[in-house]
Amino acid sequence: MNFKSFASTMTALMGIAIGVWGWLNQASVAGAQSKAVSAGTMDRSQIVGWRGNGTGRFPEATPPLVWERKGKTLLKDIRLLADRPAGDGADGQFVLPGSSAVPEWLVLGPLPAKSIDDAPLPSEATAQPRENEQVGGKAWKRIASGDLMGQWGKVLYPPGNDKEANQVIYLHVNLHSPQAGKLGLVVTNHGKGAKIWFNGAVVHRTPEKRDHGHYPLPVNVVKGWNRLLIKLASPEGGYQLSFHLSPPNENYGFESKNFAWTTRMPGKSNASPIVVGDRIFVTAEPDYLVCVNKKDGKILWVRSHGSYECNAKELEQKPTAAQIKSAWAKVERSHAKIIAEINAAVSPNGPAADQSVIKPATSTEKTQADQALSKLIEPYLDAEENDRRQKMKVAWELSTQGGWAVATLCSDGQRVYVWFQQGIAACYSLDGELQWLTRVPFSGDTHHGYTASPVLAGGKFIVAPRRVIAFDARTGAIAWHDKQRTNTWGSLLAFSVGKEEAVVTGDGTFFRVSDGKPLWRPSNFGNSKMSTAICDRGVIYDFMSAGRLVAMNLPRTLQSEAEWRYRIDVTFPLLPSRSHSSGLVASPLYHEGLLYLLSSGGFLEVREAKNGALVYQKKLDMNPRVDYTGNPGCTACPALAGKHIYLFDNSGVGIVIEPGRVFKQVARNVIENRGEQLWTTPVFDGKHMVLRTPDHLYCIGGKN
Repeated sequence: MNFKSFASTMTALMGIAIGVWGWLNQASVAGAQSKAVSAGTMDRSQIVGWRGNGTGRFPEATPPLVWERKGKTLLKDIRLLADRPAGDGADGQFVLPGSSAVPEWLVLGPLPAKSIDDAPLPSEATAQPRENEQVGGKAWKRIASGDLMGQWGKVLYPPGNDKEANQVIYLHVNLHSPQAGKLGLVVTNHGKGAKIWFNGAVVHRTPEKRDHGHYPLPVNVVKGWNRLLIKLASPEGGYQLSFHLSPPNENYGFESKNFAWTTRMPGKSNASPIVVGDRIFVTAEPDYLVCVNKKDGKILWVRSHGSYECNAKELEQKPTAAQIKSAWAKVERSHAKIIAEINAAVSPNGPAADQSVIKPATSTEKTQADQALSKLIEPYLDAEENDRRQKMKVAWELSTQGGWAVATLCSDGQRVYVWFQQGIAACYSLDGELQWLTRVPFSGDTHHGYTASPVLAGGKFIVAPRRVIAFDARTGAIAWHDKQRTNTWGSLLAFSVGKEEAVVTGDGTFFRVSDGKPLWRPSNFGNSKMSTAICDRGVIYDFMSAGRLVAMNLPRTLQSEAEWRYRIDVTFPLLPSRSHSSGLVASPLYHEGLLYLLSSGGFLEVREAKNGALVYQKKLDMNPRVDYTGNPGCTACPALAGKHIYLFDNSGVGIVIEPGRVFKQVARNVIENRGEQLWTTPVFDGKHMVLRTPDHLYCIGGKN
């Protein structure tokens, strides 16, 4: 998901008090900025956070193998055929996969053309090509989308000749529908000029600029066969296209199978949820902590961390404190209505597409209450707070995959710890009582945003917003911090060596948790990678951004730097280099001596943990959306639940396989929700799987 698609909305929320979702007891905020929680050593067996306990393994879980959520639209009945149909029937033709991607095309080119309107293909509007048919000395070739990986020119050009200008290529596919209706064509990226015809009519034309984020282009589908033709101009670096079919830009319902409940969230987020007892905790943009009842999916409480909440104690001392308190009460009432309306829409199928579960009058009431409070508190905010808000605005506009509420929470079984990327750390009881809240300076913008999740270890709550900061988990006081800049993407990993605990950052700096002493800073451990290391049986495994898999034995103590060294260091091509599909964003899974690695493009590699040797490689039956403009492909980490491994792409396809040295697929499932991508890693609890998409929280596994 590309958060820029709703940046204008979120920028408004970054006003002084807009977005202060505070349906909580005001006294608990004003009087508990540093309420020490009970002392004592944390029980590591009770700690949950990113990927559960950090391994992605839930051996006691027994979740379902089969589930489905599909829209009540034409899309589920569409069949596609690259070659010209033999007749009017659709028998034997290729059925569209759940990801809505076109599985294969006929591709022609490159052909000379000075502009996107030049027509080296005669009669473009009426073209009905056949495989191997010749045009301008080139033949129409059948090419599977999985082989193209979004870089059409790499397949068609001779080596070393893929940057030639003034050329175009054509892509053609036939669509069969059992009835007339509407569909959407979604073009999220094309490298330069593009022109699209549907049944002979031009539905999109962009002569030069590189487009990002085209949302469904509505087209009228006729009963029987329909024709789709796309022409791409050659940019520097080869042709690019990210394209899929979509339901129309209209309201429609869903049908689901094996869903306990679906809940619309009060704000977007790509943070994974955590399960603590009978409650699920998750964050929402820009600074909301949301508690959900695991049994029925209803929101129990929400806590927010805007300018009012973070300055409540100081605002109580101002001359207009009574007016501010009255304005805050109106904010609370409006937000209580919002939660009630969200809860009223909870159901297995969830709300219809584009259905606003919030009544217009409630939204208006919320906006007016926020604006009134904002006007009252603005004069009292200091320069640091205003600087924070300005940096947040700039960072949001620059980030392609960012967000402030993207970090997964942590819990020790008694309290919940949350980190918001604008520099806010807080601790709550499971019932929502604030224990402490600490703010640190916001670092400003960073490429790809701040996606590193925190950890709980050794009585510390540790975060990594460019620099590592450890908060005392009891009081929120800063215990230590490191001055060296660190990776903001790969999450932190905590592990034990004897009776001591350590933590490693996304770029491979190892710290002792007790005092923050840097233990080892290997220059080539993490660098710019997105994935996070894992630790199992005294060995840390990590995948580098340049196609390197490393493993290292933990030292016997944390005292000797000489003992920090790699056990294996294997360089290998995860995939043939095509576009951004060969990278690894998802973190590895370790199980019974094997490492499972899922590439952005949907390739699964299984390797020996002891030496990195390849066991097998398999292109999964999924079609992830992959490009450099907010479509990162497979980002959810492989997870083991019970006796099976669960693998997801960002289009909602979930593959279930058996672990082992031979690939064996058990099930292929689809969660369809127009406009949403699935980036987060699922968590498992008993018979259920809990999964977050930007707008929704799902509990899969039948009735809870």
